[in-house]
Amino acid sequence: AINDVTADATYTAEYSALTRQYKVSFDSAVFDPISDQTVDYGNKVVKPAEPSKDYYRFGGWYKDPQFKEEWNFETDTVKGNTRIYLKAVGLTYTVTLNPNGGTLPQGKEEIKISYGSAYGPLPTPVKEGVIFDGWYNDENFSRKIDPEDIYNIQDNSALFARYKYEIA
Repeated sequence: AINDVTADATYTAEYSALTRQYKVSFDSAVFDPISDQTVDYGNKVVKPAEPSKDYYRFGGWYKDPQFKEEWNFETDTVKGNTRIYLKAVGLTYTVTLNPNGGTLPQGKEEIKISYGSAYGPLPTPVKEGVIFDGWYNDENFSRKIDPEDIYNIQDNSALFARYKYEIA
């Protein structure tokens, strides 16, 4: 506090800089958790080791969960609490489509699919005198495969066409 000034006086102000610190977290649905970092405002995040996981490859560090804008550890700085998203890309496998005597459209004899992804639309084979009944996981038609089903086989595989007879 300053009292009443009755003569010339010199005052010195002392202050300390207030450093704002923010939490940086890493978000991944696939890889093992990465420890949060506390980073001062305007500073760069320390790049963690690239994660690894069986059947996936690391696809980069991103600013958004849609993986559209990459985080650049050399130039990006922290301006507030920050979440960095880790992209996991399933390894790609070949699924051979066995039409069981039917005919597939040209070029549709196999599909490429990433581990952990949905099969997606599958081609429809044609076979005279019968109606296509779907794609199955084995020759015994144990389980029907739907386009929404997730590919969780850790290797190349095959699907088998099943047919039913038309009833006139």
